[in-house]
Amino acid sequence: MVSRGKGVDALSPVYWPGGSERVPGGWGKLRIGVPAMPAFDEFVKVEYEGKKVKEVTGFCIDVFSETLKRLSYELEYEFFPFNGTYDELVNQIPLKVHDAAVGDITILAKRSMNVTFTEPFLSSGLSMLVRLRQNRAPWMLTKPFTMSVWLLIIATMVYTGIIVWYLEHRVNPEFGGPWWIQLGATFWLIFSTIFFAHGRLYSYYTKIVVVVWLIAVLIFTSSFTANLSSILTAEMLEPAVADSKVGCDGDSFVLKYLQDVLGYKEDKIEKIRKSEDYIEAFDSGKITAAFLEIPELRVFLSKYDGYAVRGETYMLGGYGFAFPKGSPIAEDFSQAILELTENGTLKKLEDMWFSFTLSNCPSPDNGIKQDSLSLESFWALFLFTGGTSTIVLLIFKARLIIHRAVGVSLRDRFNMIGRSRNSWRRGLGLERSVKPTSSDQDENATTTDQRPFNHISELLHHARDDIK
Repeated sequence: MVSRGKGVDALSPVYWPGGSERVPGGWGKLRIGVPAMPAFDEFVKVEYEGKKVKEVTGFCIDVFSETLKRLSYELEYEFFPFNGTYDELVNQIPLKVHDAAVGDITILAKRSMNVTFTEPFLSSGLSMLVRLRQNRAPWMLTKPFTMSVWLLIIATMVYTGIIVWYLEHRVNPEFGGPWWIQLGATFWLIFSTIFFAHGRLYSYYTKIVVVVWLIAVLIFTSSFTANLSSILTAEMLEPAVADSKVGCDGDSFVLKYLQDVLGYKEDKIEKIRKSEDYIEAFDSGKITAAFLEIPELRVFLSKYDGYAVRGETYMLGGYGFAFPKGSPIAEDFSQAILELTENGTLKKLEDMWFSFTLSNCPSPDNGIKQDSLSLESFWALFLFTGGTSTIVLLIFKARLIIHRAVGVSLRDRFNMIGRSRNSWRRGLGLERSVKPTSSDQDENATTTDQRPFNHISELLHHARDDIK
């Protein structure tokens, strides 16, 4: 910007990267250190042409390139692969071997003492990776219910079968014959209720009992299916072997974190370099679990099936770029990274490189452990089923007693009428001896004599129908 003052040209102050007015001594091409052999090539991948570096690609490189586009100045740089641990890579900056470090570098307090980190461009944490269990116990199908529930289901089925037999055996021809045939017909009726294929029911009382049993069966089967699915999922996510070695990237800070923070002994930790080596270690039984950072887990689970995340996540500082202590470029990079976060550019890059999110991965510790359903879950159903069957049986017995009493009363009346009929016939015999009647009169008398008995037969028939 140019302004006029007192007849001479006055120039406004020039602000250099980082807001400083001090003129830098001169910038050459920045030497950017990158991991030569990271565990996952999706973050940084170095391709060689002979002994020279041909190309450096990966998620971290794309973020670095997008950040440069948002700077108000241009920077020339060159990538230099570094063979060593991540701590050693960061330490190359204060030693002035490198001007910056780019890659899947976790922001740690110890590292921040020697370098300046930018704002994290990717959140990070540490979680355990386990292999899904493949074997199944032969008694797995009994686990949805406790033993007490299974015994009560069997007892309820037997009790219902006895009541059905008692209600049906008098009127249902399928319940005829020897006792074992009746027993088979009874339990076939109970079992076939599950498949809606039971035979004809003659008693309305039996229909009520069977409908209640059908409701109970539907509830039992749906609960069994749901709980069995949950148990199978939880069983799959348990480690196959307990108290064995765990794997981690031997070049990262995770090795020391496992020893100092999580308390793992050195002989219980297997150092692993590449992502493919984790598969081999799991297959050979060297490890039963591995500790990886969240971004690495996303890459791993997107490539390999049969694994899941287990346990809690230990939050970390995230991934950032490292610059010399007090470097003004680090502040400009942080501002640019925030812009990339707010406008969604970082999210697009994540979706491009990491298609898998941990929300898609089931974890056995995300929910309540699935146990067998106990009697506390079904006591009301058992009470309803058994109580309804008992009430129906009592009503049936009460009506049976009443109708039997009515039948006895009718028989008494029948006997009384029979005695009166005999006396009447004797009287008619005397009358015929004095005054004989015509044949038509005898036929009418016979018809008249049968009317009371026909009425009694109809009453007895209706009484039997009521008992049914």
